[in-house]
Amino acid sequence: MVPFTCLFTNNKMAQIAMDLIRNGKIPTLPKKIKLLIWDLDETLYYSDQTIHQVKNEYIHAYVQSSYDKTRALNKFIALEKAGNKWFDIVASMSKQIPRTIIQSIEDTIDKSKYIHPNPYVARYFKTSTNNHVILTNSTRTSAIRILHKLGIHKSHILFKSIYTIEDFHYPKPNIDILQHIIYKYQFQSNHIMCIGDSYNDDLLPAKQLGMITCHINHTMELQPADYTFSDLNTLLNTLITNHI
Repeated sequence: MVPFTCLFTNNKMAQIAMDLIRNGKIPTLPKKIKLLIWDLDETLYYSDQTIHQVKNEYIHAYVQSSYDKTRALNKFIALEKAGNKWFDIVASMSKQIPRTIIQSIEDTIDKSKYIHPNPYVARYFKTSTNNHVILTNSTRTSAIRILHKLGIHKSHILFKSIYTIEDFHYPKPNIDILQHIIYKYQFQSNHIMCIGDSYNDDLLPAKQLGMITCHINHTMELQPADYTFSDLNTLLNTLITNHI
């Protein structure tokens, strides 16, 4: 499959998406897609303020027991720059498993306070006839709060399942949970589209299993996903136009 990249953003998304697909500038997605697996944070919404608040909580958890907080902060920053995830940094220091760290920190932050409702999101899921699953490293409490803020109040009806950190031993990237989803819903892997903002965490395990990958790429750094969009609204309208 040739990767597709769409850099388009506009308020009149629906009509313009139709024009673009007629002109060959938006892809015709495979009709065989039977299940869509969605990441939540930074995928179904994007908020710099939320990212900042969450990072600060992980930093606080890391430095709070240190006598030299400046040194601890610098070490946290160095470990982050080296590619370590925030929950792994704190888990390593505290000798706890990452799932425990995430549960203890994420529920203290009401991310929904920093999210703007997006009517496109609620409208898409309320009208879609396809099968949808959410797979997130967030806690269930946090995920439900976010979905409510996005206008999705009947998530148990609109989504086949919502998998949160409580449902698997280790956070994403976790190929085991994707294999579980394939087994549970009995779809061929190439009939499943996985959508996320992190190529390594959300999409690489999916690609290894043969799933179709779709990257919400906020930085537009080149990644080998099958489809790449710079924003969620363009993706949603592409899915609608393709009747997915």
